[in-house]
Amino acid sequence: MKRLCLLASLAMASYCLATEESPTLGGFAEYHIAATDLVAFSGGAAQARLCEDCSITALKLSRYNEFFDQDTPIDLKRATELYLSHPYPVIYLGVDRQQKEVTYIRFGGYKGPY
Repeated sequence: MKRLCLLASLAMASYCLATEESPTLGGFAEYHIAATDLVAFSGGAAQARLCEDCSITALKLSRYNEFFDQDTPIDLKRATELYLSHPYPVIYLGVDRQQKEVTYIRFGGYKGPY
């Protein structure tokens, strides 16, 4: 009986490992980039280097894109000021990788102990 339970458990575990991943798994990502790696920015698009060795990627901004000064929601005008002045060394980009759309831009990352 123990062997039967063990065999059933192994079969179930191998089935779980063998099933395909969800097509939306990993569809969204948050990139932490240097402020200088946000190469171009406007109300409708952005160009950014998403990793150290990556080439520049063109991304459109989602219709529902949000801008933040750390944890504080801001408008496009303030986001443009932060983009031009580089007060923070880091910018977080929320990206829908399937649509290649930026869903949020967070200047300065998150505030507080995370």
